[in-house]
Amino acid sequence: MLEARELRTEERKRALNYTPGDVVVIRKGVPKHSVAAGTGYTVAAIDGRTVQLTDPKGKAIDWKPASWGATFAKAFTEVDAEFRTGDRVQFTRNDYRADRRNSMVATVLAVDPAHAGITVAMPDGTEQALDVRRLAHRYVRPGWVQTVHAAQGATATRARPHGELPPHRPRQEPLRRALPRPRHRVPLHRRSR
Repeated sequence: MLEARELRTEERKRALNYTPGDVVVIRKGVPKHSVAAGTGYTVAAIDGRTVQLTDPKGKAIDWKPASWGATFAKAFTEVDAEFRTGDRVQFTRNDYRADRRNSMVATVLAVDPAHAGITVAMPDGTEQALDVRRLAHRYVRPGWVQTVHAAQGATATRARPHGELPPHRPRQEPLRRALPRPRHRVPLHRRSR
């Protein structure tokens, strides 16, 4: 699965900020350098100010991020993830063609390790097959825990918000967001100083 590396624009322009094995996706294609929009390129090596990329077909591309493409580049790290039937997965990027949204949660119905496939039940009841060899299907992570913003408006069996609240009086806005529509009680966890 792919986990985003949060590099600021200036950091994306420095070749030394990339690591062999990273996946780089450039949103806007650069035809004169044979770079297609939305394609995942694997970082093969770093040589001074040049990042040596490999496209999905194995073709090598020398990328000078200080000169071109860094503004529209997003770097990801490959992480191992093990999913089993019944697990929840959370999508980490919008895919409008497949009707998947960032932070949407689905349930794993079946896993096919021989073909790198996962079948998931979407919130609307439909089933989707994910082929994790495809770049667009690798923007998922385990979905047991959600951020406050991702959980906003969700109905939950159990919720355990934990946060740093002001000692005198918690502000209502973050607290309201942290409390999904619970079916039962919601204990609040607060670190005391």
